[in-house]
Amino acid sequence: MRFLDRKWIYAAIAIAVVIVAAVAAEVFDDSDSGGGSTDLQERSDENFRAQSVEVWRFGPDGRRQWEFRADSVVVGEQATYRGIRDGRLHSDDGLLTFEADEVVHDESTGDIIMSGNVTVCDDKGNSLRTERILWDSDLQVMTCPGPVVLMSKDVTISGDSMIGDWSIGELEIAGRVRVTWQSGGVLTADRVVYDTEDESAEFEGLWYDDSM
Repeated sequence: MRFLDRKWIYAAIAIAVVIVAAVAAEVFDDSDSGGGSTDLQERSDENFRAQSVEVWRFGPDGRRQWEFRADSVVVGEQATYRGIRDGRLHSDDGLLTFEADEVVHDESTGDIIMSGNVTVCDDKGNSLRTERILWDSDLQVMTCPGPVVLMSKDVTISGDSMIGDWSIGELEIAGRVRVTWQSGGVLTADRVVYDTEDESAEFEGLWYDDSM
C-alpha cells in the first residue's frame, strides 16, 4: 500500500511539473509576440520629461532676449514648459517680468507663447493680465488675441485684444475698450493707444456706455 501511495505521489509531482512548464512557455511566448513589445513601443513614443529647469535665449546681437524658470518641461515636437516663474522679457523700453501656467517655445523663431493666468509687469508700475500672449523675441512685439486688463498707477484699461510694441512702449488695445481712472471717471472707446512711459493715451471711437 505504501508503494502504491508513493507511485501516485510521484505521478502527481510529474504532472504538476509538466503543467508549470507549459504555462511558463505560454507566458514567454505571449510576451515575445505582443505584450512586452507593445510596452516598449509605448515607452519609446513618450515625450522626454524633466523637472525644475531654467531656460533663456540670446538674440543675434548676443543680448539676452528672455528667460524663465519652470517646474517641468515636456519635449516632443516642441518644448512645453509648465509652472512658469521668474520670467523676464528684455526690451528696449525696459525689463518685463512675467508668470504663466505654461510656455511653449518655438525653437525655429525663438518666439514664446505664454498661456494660462498670464501676468506681465514692467519697471514703471504697469501690469497686464490675460490668458494668452505671443512674444516676438526679435521685434519685441506682444500679441494678446483675447481679453486683456492693463493696470497702471492711475488708470485701468480693459479690451478684447492687444498688440504691444515694447521697443517703444506703445500698447494698442482694441474692441470694447473701457478706461477707468482712479478718480472714478470712466470712458469707453473702440481703440486706445497707451504710452507706458508717460501714461498718455489716444482714443478712437469714443462712445457713451449707458450701463454705467
